[in-house]
Amino acid sequence: MDFVERVRRTIEERALIGDERGVLLAVSGGPDSLALLAAIADLAAGLRLRLGVCCVDHRLRPEAEAEERVVAESARARGIPFRLERLDTPPAGHAEARSARYTALERTRVALGLDLVATGHTRTDQAETVVMRVLRGTGLAGLAGIPARRDRLIRPLIDVSRDEVEDFLASRGLQPARDPSNDDPRYLRSRVRATLLPALLLEAPGVVETLAGLADESRAATAPADADPAANVVHGLRQALRSVGLPAERRHLEAILRMLRVLPRSERRAASCNIDAPAAGTYALPEIGAAVEVPQSLAPCEVRNRRPGDRIADGTRLRDRFAALGVPPSVRGFVPLVAKSRNILAVPAPLGDAGGARFHVDDASPFAAWLKTKQ
Repeated sequence: MDFVERVRRTIEERALIGDERGVLLAVSGGPDSLALLAAIADLAAGLRLRLGVCCVDHRLRPEAEAEERVVAESARARGIPFRLERLDTPPAGHAEARSARYTALERTRVALGLDLVATGHTRTDQAETVVMRVLRGTGLAGLAGIPARRDRLIRPLIDVSRDEVEDFLASRGLQPARDPSNDDPRYLRSRVRATLLPALLLEAPGVVETLAGLADESRAATAPADADPAANVVHGLRQALRSVGLPAERRHLEAILRMLRVLPRSERRAASCNIDAPAAGTYALPEIGAAVEVPQSLAPCEVRNRRPGDRIADGTRLRDRFAALGVPPSVRGFVPLVAKSRNILAVPAPLGDAGGARFHVDDASPFAAWLKTKQ
């Protein structure tokens, strides 16, 4: 099966695109995003997609301008509208850069009238994420790794490896940009990519597939019973196969489920998220479909979702406030907060004092759905 067909199958089987047909492609010019652009452009007519391309300049590397021109030319050669988002100031660190990038992508999606944002995360990124979370300490929900879809964010390359991306680019004669920061040993992902994952591959050549399968299984196992029946089918099928000594790797499950026409959709369980907000500005939390405009009066602070032990200004436990207001446990992780340590400085107005912060919640968020029931 060729690369583009693999991507098409992922879109179909993971239900990445429903009635939404407008997709903004996040393209930096690197290998993964360049492959995303080429593959989705090939599929656009058959899937009746309206596309846009956005490149975000973080103002961190002088060579970025030349890379942006290549991305712009690649998009326009395919008849796809292109937008460049240049940050006003360089972000301090990966977390701030990530938040600023997703905020810029969401702004561009709205400006172009599109429905979804697609990024180029691969199966290898998934494996690296699982390893990183194990090293930092995590539970079953953390092992679920990168979701194929969360709210308006989709990852069509999540079932292909980085090696497959490189082979695809070579077959098309495409020359990607190489960001040296991806090899910077100061960052854990870079160290996992350069040292730990290659060592694991020597011991177990199929470890990327195994770790990606673990992420899918963990996601299914932690899904609420009523959130995604298909995900529960996947988990149950895997357990049944193992109980009788039959292989239950991802490829076996996919073959069976394809025959049954039953495949998992992205479950809606909130991942832990935390962005440092050193100054006033807008900070995105794409994991929960939210963004927060932080005023100078609250900075420096953190923009995040809940943690055990959180308390609001009057000393009340946040969980008690949630319970008193009738916020269901399945919704609480999707509530954006402004905090310092365990002290909650601001919450969305219906839940308490917004402290001058402005909260924006994606319409597809479970928190948004709950808010509508209170109107």
